[in-house]
Amino acid sequence: ANADARWAAQATLWLALEAGLRILHPMMPFVTEELWQRLPGRGTLGSDEPATIMLAPYPECNPAYKNQACEEGMAVTNKIIGACRSLRASYHINNKVLTHFYVKITEGPAEDAVRHQTDDVKTLGRASAVDINPDDDAVPRSHGTVIVDEHTKVMMDLTGLVNFDAEIQKQEKLLGKTVPVLTTLQKKIDAPGYEANVSDEFKRANAEKLEGLKKKAADIEAAIKNYRELAELEKMK
Repeated sequence: ANADARWAAQATLWLALEAGLRILHPMMPFVTEELWQRLPGRGTLGSDEPATIMLAPYPECNPAYKNQACEEGMAVTNKIIGACRSLRASYHINNKVLTHFYVKITEGPAEDAVRHQTDDVKTLGRASAVDINPDDDAVPRSHGTVIVDEHTKVMMDLTGLVNFDAEIQKQEKLLGKTVPVLTTLQKKIDAPGYEANVSDEFKRANAEKLEGLKKKAADIEAAIKNYRELAELEKMK
């Protein structure tokens, strides 16, 4: 199975490289000719094989290469990989540490597609394991969650990976720096004469800054709440 998968990957890469070089040739003639001549298998592809990339036909769409189901499955897989990376980033997981993911999918075709792409999710999502539609009891209490869409959610095991008390302190410190700036700007906007004396350009800039600070403060408060809940769940183990 591994040999077959390796051959399929190599064949796909060869097709992509060969077609890509032909596409680029009109703009980069010398380097594409050199690389094309060095492709594995050159000179062994039969009597119809062009002697030079200059004589090779320009690539055209090949309907045989189209597979709607694969494209849709890969789209779902990419979203799941993005969710895995987002979870790792949000909990500041070191790149050297692999994490265990649990994926819940309620759509049959998407589930089948993701099962076929599990190795890709593991590699690109920095996962030690990826469980598709596990039993609820198999998912640890202490986990982070990202909702991908109405059919899919991704959960990451946080057991032993996050010092929740330290993260709470860090977020509280950040909130302590954000709130005074927000309060000062709000007072400035609410001050008498602000509407009459401040230009529209500055009003817009301050309004955008205020909204950004409000969102930042709300996100920090949500993170603190989440960390506290996860800390309690971890204590219940």
